[in-house]
Amino acid sequence: MIRSTPAGGLRLLMLRTGVVLALCLPLLLVAAMAGVGVSPWAAAWLVPSLALTLVTLILGSYIGCTLGAVVTSGTWLLVIAAIARLSLRQDGKISSYGTVLLNVLKNLLDGGSQFVWGVASGVLGALLVVRRHSFNDLRSR
Repeated sequence: MIRSTPAGGLRLLMLRTGVVLALCLPLLLVAAMAGVGVSPWAAAWLVPSLALTLVTLILGSYIGCTLGAVVTSGTWLLVIAAIARLSLRQDGKISSYGTVLLNVLKNLLDGGSQFVWGVASGVLGALLVVRRHSFNDLRSR
């Protein structure tokens, strides 16, 4: 049986994440350029997904991984729904909630937002490294 240290486990997790990003990003971009039906925006989900995964892991180090995942996903859904609701037309005319929701998501994934998501991922990754010792024993959570 191979036992790894918590720091080794974290390094392995970060290595896996880096490998997945390094493989998925070029494949998504090539598929989009080849016209396979994949939008170039498909790759834009990777950096925000990384940031939200890091938030979940950091929360998991405080409140447990399952509850951390529930809190992160619930918060993400509430934030998106609130922004979409605030973006509806104020003149009383009903606009399509689906269209508004897609516009909100597009704005959260555009070029400028990608930089913010990348910086947030770097900061969250550093915080996760600082919190790595909290993953020594998660049985009590």
